[in-house]
Amino acid sequence: MRKLVLVVVLLLVATLATSCGGKKEPAGQKGTKGTGTTTPTAAATTVAPPDEGVVTDVPKPKPELAEPGLPVLFSFETDASVAAWKTEKEDGIAEAVELSATTENATDGKRALKMLLKEHQWPGAYTETLATKDWSSYKSLQMDVTAEAFVSLAVRIDDVDSSDYESRFQLTVDLDKGKNTVKIILDDVADVINLKKIKRLTLFSGNVTENTVFVIDNIRLEK
Repeated sequence: MRKLVLVVVLLLVATLATSCGGKKEPAGQKGTKGTGTTTPTAAATTVAPPDEGVVTDVPKPKPELAEPGLPVLFSFETDASVAAWKTEKEDGIAEAVELSATTENATDGKRALKMLLKEHQWPGAYTETLATKDWSSYKSLQMDVTAEAFVSLAVRIDDVDSSDYESRFQLTVDLDKGKNTVKIILDDVADVINLKKIKRLTLFSGNVTENTVFVIDNIRLEK
C-alpha cells in the first residue's frame, strides 16, 4: 500500500513538472532572446551613434573680427592687421619705431595703429600685405592721421620694379595738430610707378629729433 501511494505521488510530481517546464510564451511577448518584438511597456527610441572620429558638443571658437575689405586696406581691427606693418631692420630703424594697436583716435571701428617714432633720420613702418595690389581703378589713396604736434609724414609707394628713389613714388605731407585726412592722387602716382603692380606702402618721417606719435586709421582706396 505504501509503495502504491509513493508511485502515485511521484507520478503527480512528474506531471506537474512537465506541465510547468513545457509552457510556451505567447507570440509577441518574448524576452531578451529570439526574434520577436520588444514588449511595448514604453516607447523605444533608437539613437544613431556619431560618425567615427567626429567630436560632438565642442563649442566653436569665436571668429576674430575681420577687416572690412575693399576699398578699406587697413582698419586695424585685428591683431593680424597690426602685425602686417613692419620696420626695416638695418640702420637701427627697428629700435626707433614702436607699433601697437590703440583705441584712441580711431576713426573706423574701435582700433587704430599707433606709431611711435624716436630720434632717427628716417624712422617709419611699411607693409606689403595689401588687400589688392592693383590700384588702377581707384582715384586716390586716403588715410586718417592724428598727430600730437605740427609734424610731417612721408608716404612712399613702391611697385614690383621699384629699386631706388627715382623708381618709386614719395610725397611728404605737413600735418596739423589733431586729426588730418591725407589724400594721395593716384594719377600722380601713375606718373612714376605701375598702379597695377603695387608692392609696398611705407609711412615715415624724416629727421626726427624727439618722440613723435602718429595714430593712423582707415587706410583706404577711393574711386
